Parts: sequence; C-alpha cells; structure tokens
Amino acid sequence: MTNKRVQRDDSTDSSKIDTNKNTEPSTKGAGFMVRIMELERNAKESAENEKRSRIENSELKSRVTKLERDIEEIK
Repeated sequence: MTNKRVQRDDSTDSSKIDTNKNTEPSTKGAGFMVRIMELERNAKESAENEKRSRIENSELKSRVTKLERDIEEIK
C-alpha cells in the first residue's frame, strides 16, 4: 500500500478564520467616536463663539446708548 498524503483545505479550518470581519465594526465604531468628538468640539466652539458674540453685541449696544445720550446732551 502506498501511503498517500492528504492535503487539507485550510479555508475551512476554524483556526484560520479571518478575524478581520470582527475588526470592521470596531473600526466603524472608532470612526463614529472620532466624528462624535469632532461634533462635540464644534458644538462647544459654536457655543463659545455665540457667547462672545452676545457679549460684544451687549458692549456695542451700551456704547451706542451712551453716544446717543451724549448727542442729546449736545443738542
């Protein structure tokens, strides 16, 4: 009898299963987390800009009011 070697098909071997399928969702999750962080940072910057704008507008209104009073006094 001839001793034949049987070649195994490694594509069905459970130890050779491609685990990259499991990394795709985690990569997407990481991408979502980065995007969420960017959106949170943008929201914070927008809120800070809005606050700064309100303060500047308030200061300008005060200056205009003072100038209007000064003009009335001159008349």
